[in-house]
Amino acid sequence: MLSLVNTDQLTLIEKTLETAVEAFIADQKGYILNINALELRVTVKGTSWTGVVDKTFAKFVLDLDGRIEEELKKLGVEMPQSPHGIVALKVEDGSTDAIIKYANDLIGTLGSVPVETQIILACAILLALGVYKGPDLIKALNEPKLKKLEADARKADSAERIQLVNAVTSLAGESMRELQQPLRSLVNTLDPKDVILLPGQVEPVQKEVAKKHLEKGTRSKPEVYYIDQRYIVHGLTTKKKNEWEITLKVGSHVFSAKLEITNKEVSELLESFQDAHDKNSEIAPDFQVTARINAKGVQSAQVVGMGDPRSGSMRLAQALAEAAKRDGKK
Repeated sequence: MLSLVNTDQLTLIEKTLETAVEAFIADQKGYILNINALELRVTVKGTSWTGVVDKTFAKFVLDLDGRIEEELKKLGVEMPQSPHGIVALKVEDGSTDAIIKYANDLIGTLGSVPVETQIILACAILLALGVYKGPDLIKALNEPKLKKLEADARKADSAERIQLVNAVTSLAGESMRELQQPLRSLVNTLDPKDVILLPGQVEPVQKEVAKKHLEKGTRSKPEVYYIDQRYIVHGLTTKKKNEWEITLKVGSHVFSAKLEITNKEVSELLESFQDAHDKNSEIAPDFQVTARINAKGVQSAQVVGMGDPRSGSMRLAQALAEAAKRDGKK
């Protein structure tokens, strides 16, 4: 367990996130969530750290930037193009004391970036740096407010609000371990006598303590897959208003999934399905499906969008084969 947390910094982070969510709800134009003001510092000390931006620290920043971009792409979140990437270093004492900040050209464009995108990006960075575990991030964002936001979004048919809730939930769940990989790799390079100060903490700790902090709560079976492809719709059912379940088929595989798309998309899907049913025919749209899969098959699934496959997706047959191979090793 890490030593005392930096209460002042965590309070500032929570207030920043809360203000951003309020700005999003109010549809505040030109709002900027400037993560630079949070001073997310990573400090490494030890005889092997010479006070320069060395290869190890440079690799950490490049990997961190790439992993954040990759996870956001999976969620369909578009960031403004930046030749310098998303994150950079503000070096105060060589690579032993660095502050993770936005690249300067990105700061200049944030005012035109949708607030929900800024929130999603900030959440990805906070998770990647070990500031929060998934459940703690949800609490920091105000879980009751998020649930109300989701309910209001479905009533109002707001794609932006649905995307925000789905993205934050996904980041706090299946994406968290991937986001933290660059920092875990940096920690693994430390010598036994080296120490590292992580964001949100007040005292540096040794390698093994930092590793436990980052691994706690992130060990999970790699069961989440993006299985985006064309599926035959076998059925559409609802038990509660605005809560739909769809039965999908591809090849010999049939499974059910929750519909987490806009009301407009649900209505169009229902109309197409009913028309096809009346004509004794079928419909087979392109769906974006996020599923938990093991060797026994699809355990749970959500349809989160329609259209072209997301980056990193695969066909269901490939995901089932990977899961069978993975579970067979246990």
